[in-house]
Amino acid sequence: MSRPLEGIRVLELGLAIAGPHCTQILSDQGADVIKIESPAGDRTRHARPMLKGESVYFAAHNRGKRSVCLDLKTDEGLNALKGLAATADILVTNFGGTVPERLGWSYQTLKELNPMLVFVHITGFGAQGNKKNVPAYDGTIQAMSGLPALTGHPEGGPMLSGAFVADHIAAQHGAMGALLGLQTRERTGEGTFVDISMFDAYFSLLAHDVNEAATGIERESAGNSVPTCYSEAFEAKDGLLFIAVLEQQSWDRLCVCIGRKEWVGAITYQDDAMGWRRESINRVIAEWVAKQTREEAMKALNEARVACGAFRSVAEVVADEVANESPMVRAVETPGGQTVLVPGRPIRLGTSAESEISRIPALGESTEQILNEIAGGASLV
Repeated sequence: MSRPLEGIRVLELGLAIAGPHCTQILSDQGADVIKIESPAGDRTRHARPMLKGESVYFAAHNRGKRSVCLDLKTDEGLNALKGLAATADILVTNFGGTVPERLGWSYQTLKELNPMLVFVHITGFGAQGNKKNVPAYDGTIQAMSGLPALTGHPEGGPMLSGAFVADHIAAQHGAMGALLGLQTRERTGEGTFVDISMFDAYFSLLAHDVNEAATGIERESAGNSVPTCYSEAFEAKDGLLFIAVLEQQSWDRLCVCIGRKEWVGAITYQDDAMGWRRESINRVIAEWVAKQTREEAMKALNEARVACGAFRSVAEVVADEVANESPMVRAVETPGGQTVLVPGRPIRLGTSAESEISRIPALGESTEQILNEIAGGASLV
């Protein structure tokens, strides 16, 4: 089965996560992604963690691409970029808001050369607003979004996510924006500018909290409890277990499962479990969970069709995925020939297995090949 983006050419002028991960999503679906790097290369080629001199960080976001080395501060390099842009369907960048304009490859400039180009610009606060030049990284976006105030325990203060969630959310929105741009082009015959703000993308996760905060009801962090439904964490013999009950039927099944059949009909989900009896109910369920391992409690709850999940370390998750030959743990080959395990692609179309090992491109390894695909293939490094 052919992949859906085969035949689509993508130029990436990116670094770190948001831009490179966006184009990796497109590469996984068959796009020809050309990563344009300076003579020094994407600085995250040297980012930690390292494996025998090669960046595992870089390997996690750059599989399946071709690398072209251009010095965009020279006329020769800029002209080569323009030649590539004339042949491209999509350009993705997460450079600062005014960098493309300052270096001579803004959307308006490239649009004159290729009216069909979809130009995706990922910045901290939007490429067109009054914050377009404000520097931003994942942690600063998280901090400013309000979400850390909802995370962690009340006595601990705001807490950032343990993963670079803001970067990845922006990358995903960038990939969606690129596809929406292609669909717009299909309808209108013209490309478009796609403005992706990391802050906006992360802020969108707040959902109902926006209205609550606007009306003066600001939710505080609640640890591993969810105040808007009966979802709580309980300590088993070997670690924490999360139980999630969202309505009366699953509440009744939970009651039977923990040996409290008499609660069915006597203790309602909405008024009792979610109301004044929540703390006393927590103590009873905590007692039931504490007598078992996580697996034992999960087995009983799953059989009763009650949603639950053990809190696991990353090492536990990866070991389980590897043992089950999950496609979500994927091997990639570094330029030096090493094998690195990275997350696989979560979107899989059709039923064909994903067996290929993708390579991480060496800096500039495809420069001559790609420049020969356009007019005048002179060396530009």
